[in-house]
Amino acid sequence: MSAGQSTRLRARVLPVDELDSGDDGDEPKVTAEKGKKKGRPKKKKVVGRKPKGEEDKEFQCDLDGCRMSFATEAELGIHKKNRCTRCNKRFFMHKYLLQHRRVHQPDRPLKCPWPGCQNAFKWAWARTEHIRTVHRIRPEEKEEELPQVRLTRTRVVRLLKKRKGTLIEPSNYRSIPRACTMTTPVIIVCVDVASVYSWFCTQVLLRYKERWGVRLQFRPVLLGAIFKGSGNVMPTLLPARGAWIHKDLALNTRFMQIPLLEFPSTFGSPKFNSLLIQRALTAVAIEKGYESEEFANTLVATWKAIWGTRHVQELDMHDPDFVLRCLTSAGYSLQESQTFLQRASEGSVKECLKKNTELALKNGAFGAPSIFVYLNHDAHQKVEDLWQLQAPEHFIFGSDRLDQLAFAVSQKWEGPVPPSLDSNPPISKL
Repeated sequence: MSAGQSTRLRARVLPVDELDSGDDGDEPKVTAEKGKKKGRPKKKKVVGRKPKGEEDKEFQCDLDGCRMSFATEAELGIHKKNRCTRCNKRFFMHKYLLQHRRVHQPDRPLKCPWPGCQNAFKWAWARTEHIRTVHRIRPEEKEEELPQVRLTRTRVVRLLKKRKGTLIEPSNYRSIPRACTMTTPVIIVCVDVASVYSWFCTQVLLRYKERWGVRLQFRPVLLGAIFKGSGNVMPTLLPARGAWIHKDLALNTRFMQIPLLEFPSTFGSPKFNSLLIQRALTAVAIEKGYESEEFANTLVATWKAIWGTRHVQELDMHDPDFVLRCLTSAGYSLQESQTFLQRASEGSVKECLKKNTELALKNGAFGAPSIFVYLNHDAHQKVEDLWQLQAPEHFIFGSDRLDQLAFAVSQKWEGPVPPSLDSNPPISKL
């Protein structure tokens, strides 16, 4: 072989600064093709996938107070950076991340303690605001059944500004009684069985009594005395209004689902005097209580006997036999009904009916039904003292403004028949 240049390619020696080490620390392979480096390709890390051999392994957070565990080490690393692994939201401290975890959990462990309320919450402050805004107060007699709910100073100050400081003195922030920052609304309805609109109002309010969580009282008054004291007149004395009232009753019967059948032929005559039956109802109210279910049932039964019955003879409301039929239709025995009728002539019953009528006139009543709403009062104050000594916050007249009544007591109005009450609307025969 002749001497000459060798045909072999010599390895090119690169400067030290151009050399690059591989991922695992091995020296790179240097080739003669323009000094290209060949190393092992980098592996892409896939977040959320477990390495081989660690499918059943859980990575526990070792921070104080944290009991969370994750499927992969990558998720644990994100968690330790105070970042939510679900929504990628970052927090200043780890404890706030633990509180935020409830947002992604479906369970609601904090249930409303109010009897009959099915609401549940994730946060204690949400339950407190629900009790304060929806139920208004937790009654004193049910206080032991309810759990402790914390009232912070900030919430109390805001409450005092809203309620004008009438319930709690500012110097007693730390001695606030539990569950007595707001009181249950008291609704007093002055009615007369001679007024069919009083029946409409009473029937609808009885449907909402439990829903709203209010104290509801019905007080008999003399409609004739209210007309005289306020300067008002009966609707039938105005020809145009007298002709309109028949059509209005037919429409309200279907709208409010009240079983009204007949307009009494003696309406507006001396036979339609409700003095005796109002006295008998006052005696029932004194015996059973103005808020009792028995008295409410007696009122409804009396209205049905007057307005919901087809009368063969002319209706005479001042007839003692008719008053006895009304009382017995309410479920009282004949002896009990006769006792109530006898008490109707007693001076104490007459004075009570007169007093209720005068107080209704004093508060601005000019007809029936007259609805008086009390909001700012002591939780331990009796309703009788409210009625006699304190002016109401709201006065609402008629059965067509019950949506305003719902607004006054901060409750929801769902029409004259709430959706959960399933009843077939009667057909008006007026």
